[in-house]
Formats: sequence, structure tokens, C-alpha cells
Amino acid sequence: TTNVFANEPPNPPSISITYGLINSAIVLPVLISFGSIIYHDEFFRPYIPLLVKLCVVSGTVHQIVFSTFSSLPFSVGQVQDAGLIFLSKIASDLVRRCKEKECDDEEILATVTIGLGLCTALLGLGLLIVGYFKFASTVQLLPTPVVGGYLAFIGFF
Repeated sequence: TTNVFANEPPNPPSISITYGLINSAIVLPVLISFGSIIYHDEFFRPYIPLLVKLCVVSGTVHQIVFSTFSSLPFSVGQVQDAGLIFLSKIASDLVRRCKEKECDDEEILATVTIGLGLCTALLGLGLLIVGYFKFASTVQLLPTPVVGGYLAFIGFF
């Protein structure tokens, strides 16, 4: 395949910086709300400021990696909200299980942080495998009501 953007001149740094500042202004409140959604369990109340900062740092790293390695010069990637319901459920379940084992707050926070990171990394690996083996077309086999129900639940949540 040929790169249709190979002959385009790069944007001046001032344009790129302006785009970055605009994107940051848009994404920052979104990342803060994502932290509030993921860590909605009552256990996280006293730690919300720290956990929201963690979400902001994570989103920043995501944005830097996406912008650096994207093959599309005009693309602007942002963290998506589709996985929040799963991350929130995983976080709440980990808190419940850790409390059952009488873990202290520090152990619970560490377990949740590492657990969410591992789940996210495994999902990323799965997406790479799907892309590498060109399995994306198998998504078409999902019935439309299933996909619609999933998207409706995201909107409801």
C-alpha cells in the first residue's frame, strides 16, 4: 500500500501546539469524569482526588502514544468511554473481594490499580491479535440487537 500523506509538508509547530492545547482543553474534563465513573464505589471516596489524577496521567500517556505513533497525520485520538462500565465493575468487584479477605485500604488500592492496568493491557493485546489476524470482520456476525443493546447501555450508564 502507498501512503497518500507522504508528500504533504508537516504542520508548523505553532499549529501542532495549538491543536494540542485545544484537545487538552476538551479532554481534561472528560478524563476527570472518567475517573469519577470508574471509581464510583463508596470505598474510593477519600481517594478520589488521587485516582482522578491517575486517570488524567493515564489519558495523557494514551494521547502522547497515539499522537506519536499514528500513521494518520490529522488524527486526534482520545480515551473512549465504552470500556468505563467494565472498568467500574471490575474496580467494585475487586474492592468487594479484597474486603472479604480483610485487606487494608493500601492493599485494596494497589490491587485495584494493578488489576485495572492488567485488564486494560490484556484488552489491548487482544485488539492487536484481532487486528493482526484480520478478525475484525467477525464482529459483523454479532446480531444487531446485541450491538444496539450494548451501545444503549453505555448511553444509559
